[in-house]
Amino acid sequence: MIKKMTVSLVFMSVFFLTGLLLYILVAEEENKSSADSVSEVISGGFDNEDYYFYLSDDEIQSKAESVLAGEYSFSSYTLESENAEDSNEKIAFAYTEPPGLTVKREAKKQYNLYGTIPAPEDLRAKLSDEMIPVHIRFYGQGAYIHDIETEQDGESLTGAKRLNLADGAKTSLLIDTAEADFDEPLTIHVTDQANPSDQITYHIDWAEFR
Repeated sequence: MIKKMTVSLVFMSVFFLTGLLLYILVAEEENKSSADSVSEVISGGFDNEDYYFYLSDDEIQSKAESVLAGEYSFSSYTLESENAEDSNEKIAFAYTEPPGLTVKREAKKQYNLYGTIPAPEDLRAKLSDEMIPVHIRFYGQGAYIHDIETEQDGESLTGAKRLNLADGAKTSLLIDTAEADFDEPLTIHVTDQANPSDQITYHIDWAEFR
């Protein structure tokens, strides 16, 4: 009896640690290059002071300096699905990337390479007030076999751009900020093309990431 319990405990520990290691490895890769391809298609500047996520130069500087205290992690920007059990089998994680996270990522990248952080004007050049990314990291090449729909107040957002990256392991949605209402939650449906009833849903309350 004790032997069986020990074997079971060891198996569960190995399974948990393997999953944790996989998450860490994928997350670290996400930290290094999550927006490299996305940044190539993000358009517009970052000078609209009415934008929900607008940052002043002082705020950009403050967020950039926060990485020196180890305050950079995209985990606080991750999204919880409505049906977590189903999503865990297909999606490793999903998260939104407001400008503050982009600032921290770029500052962390430069600090790791050169031991310095970028100036606010250099960071501002990498930001956009016209699009805000939402990233979905699939297991395998799941991006190729899932449809993704964004909606707000029951209406589909038609201006969102979709990019399938990393050989289908990742989808980045670029939400059109002119179309989105940041005072209202955004809903994202991820639907299996072969089985439309198999759907994973995320709700984004923008105020949580401001």
